[in-house]
Amino acid sequence: MRTTLVTCIYNGLSGTKYGGRNRDKMYRDSLSSIAKSGIPIFCFVFPEHKEELQKYFTDKNLHNVRVIGHDILSEDFHADIMRIKDASPEKYYNGDILWRERCPEIMWGKTRLISRIIERNPELEIIHWIDAGLSNASILRHKYFPNAHLVDHYNSEGFFTEKFFANLSEYSKDGIFAALHTRPNNARMPEHYNKKPYSGVYCAMIGGIFGGNVKFMKKFCDAFEQYIRKMLAAAEIYPEEAAYTGIFNDNPDWFKPIYFDTFYHEDWGDAYCTSHVSFAQVLETFLGGGMNIITFIVDVCFNNVEAVITEDIADNLQAFAAAGIDVQFLCLPTQYQHIKKTLSETNASSTSVKVVANHIPPIDSEISKVLLKTRRQNHKYAFYCDLQTITDDDIIDILDSQFVGKLCEYVGDKLINFKADGMFFGGGVENLGGSEFTKKYNPRDKSKNNVKSLLNKIKTGK
Repeated sequence: MRTTLVTCIYNGLSGTKYGGRNRDKMYRDSLSSIAKSGIPIFCFVFPEHKEELQKYFTDKNLHNVRVIGHDILSEDFHADIMRIKDASPEKYYNGDILWRERCPEIMWGKTRLISRIIERNPELEIIHWIDAGLSNASILRHKYFPNAHLVDHYNSEGFFTEKFFANLSEYSKDGIFAALHTRPNNARMPEHYNKKPYSGVYCAMIGGIFGGNVKFMKKFCDAFEQYIRKMLAAAEIYPEEAAYTGIFNDNPDWFKPIYFDTFYHEDWGDAYCTSHVSFAQVLETFLGGGMNIITFIVDVCFNNVEAVITEDIADNLQAFAAAGIDVQFLCLPTQYQHIKKTLSETNASSTSVKVVANHIPPIDSEISKVLLKTRRQNHKYAFYCDLQTITDDDIIDILDSQFVGKLCEYVGDKLINFKADGMFFGGGVENLGGSEFTKKYNPRDKSKNNVKSLLNKIKTGK
């Protein structure tokens, strides 16, 4: 698939009536990290900055970055934006930091810049917008920033790779990749701007990275033009993300969404809530096998953790993680620190196995809700078991990464649900939820031997 990225770096606007930020070095370092992927990048700048910035990337042998000179303040909506801002100086010049540090012409201009690249490159199949500053330790985990300890928070390694963008393109080849924040920082578009009332989960689309199939991106850019006309007619200015959310609301079939709860991640310490899905987590799914990652949830509520988390189990968990399987230990808040400590003393490091403190212990009627949360992370399969199941001496040898792979093949897009002394079920996340499950197998004999026999059959294919 012929894929390209579009971005911009417009400096010199901070402290002016236009609004903006002067982060030249930060954005250059960040975009250099993104450009190491080798993906073609078109970067728009003020014409007077073109030569200098092109030389910067050429000197770094980043020949896939093409710098384009374009005065963003020459767009036809510029005069109207200034008229609206001048009429309300307390709001736009002296009020919310949003308008002092963000330039409406840049926000509204993103889709214009994307459209220009599409028009000039008719062979393109996939196109994404990416903010030049997205390689940023504030939103990505510090392990990707080798010099984070030296306060270098923009030069990342091993995150924005060719594989990352290949997986992103594969995910969005039939629509538009959209990251939706369930706890948005900014308000959505007033509903009267939309064609339909808001429905579903309260969320807002972010503008830092989005895009996909060119056919749908043309529709998206055209739809944004309609919002521009409506805003100017009402003498109002809203951020681009507010309008993007309106477009998503009106045309959900255009999009391939992912959902996240917070921009904080585990390196933020106490600011990060472990029960929230972080933006970093969502993006990291594109580093592995794309969006086909498996979630394996282990319920340890009411168990003596120290007694049952053995080296054998830890080895299995490490194998799961190495195979691209997302392992989550679901526990009570009072167990959290103890489990983290126990795992750290085995081969299962806390960085490869996530521990989630659940405030209400899952029971039969609640387990589907736990599994359903994985849909927001866009995993393809999710399985739940209690600790008793995976610690049984007769079953533990079966539960390795090979077994989980075979289990996914066996289940397909359906669900498996059986119980013995413990509990084990799950399957394709699209079918998770509701009071009834489509059971592919539910043995009448709930004995341990029957479960072992079934699990072994799945693993061996015999």
